[in-house]
Amino acid sequence: MERIINLGDYWDAGALRKKAADIRSLTRANAEEHRRATQFLSAVRAIDNDGLRTAALCLDTGKIENFAKRLARRELRAGEGKSCPGKEKRRFFSAVSPEGISLFYESVRFLCGRIIAVRDEYSPAASLLLKYVKEQALGMGYDVVSCYCPLRPEEKLEHLFVPELELGFFTENSYHSMPEKADKAIRAKRFYDKGRMAENKLRLGFNKRAKKDLIQEAVSRLEAAKAIHDELEACYAAAMDFDRVQDLAQGIAEKILE
Repeated sequence: MERIINLGDYWDAGALRKKAADIRSLTRANAEEHRRATQFLSAVRAIDNDGLRTAALCLDTGKIENFAKRLARRELRAGEGKSCPGKEKRRFFSAVSPEGISLFYESVRFLCGRIIAVRDEYSPAASLLLKYVKEQALGMGYDVVSCYCPLRPEEKLEHLFVPELELGFFTENSYHSMPEKADKAIRAKRFYDKGRMAENKLRLGFNKRAKKDLIQEAVSRLEAAKAIHDELEACYAAAMDFDRVQDLAQGIAEKILE
């Protein structure tokens, strides 16, 4: 019942053949920049792994769990009449892009009338706190939207939203900052052992600086890839008959509306 649309039918193949050498060269260059960006992001993940493990050893996990239970009692209304546990949707809220770290903050305000910021430069306290809150919300029957770190999507929970309550939990750090004041803020320093954090200050500081530099280099490579992609796209745009494409689109729209 579906229709396959080949937009290659609407470009000038002869004009593209004349640019074949340029197209091949640009395609290879674009792939190389993406390969380099991936390498730098892999290095970021390795550095982040070390930082997370180091900071996690300084956590008072029992204190976080008890705080999460109190927080859930205050902020989550008991799900009356909800006989089944809630469902979790996993999403990405941020990305490393040619423009830097891109945050889709408009989605937060679309989902939430109330936002609680969890300020944690090192991440493990906020991630564990939100994990406990998520479990409480699901147990009460609320659906949640869980937003994970794009570099560690399997475990690093960064933001949590409960749409039915219009409530959001937002992790703030050097890479994620809110453009407005949160309705409430939780400082994650309270969950770390000050003495152990002091012992690891140099290691954590080195990781933070290295991570920042590596992300910037990955962004630079993505920016270069985007510039090359724009050149490649220009080759095809010059050979495309957009008037025929517009006629095609109009015909498809009319068929849909019949």
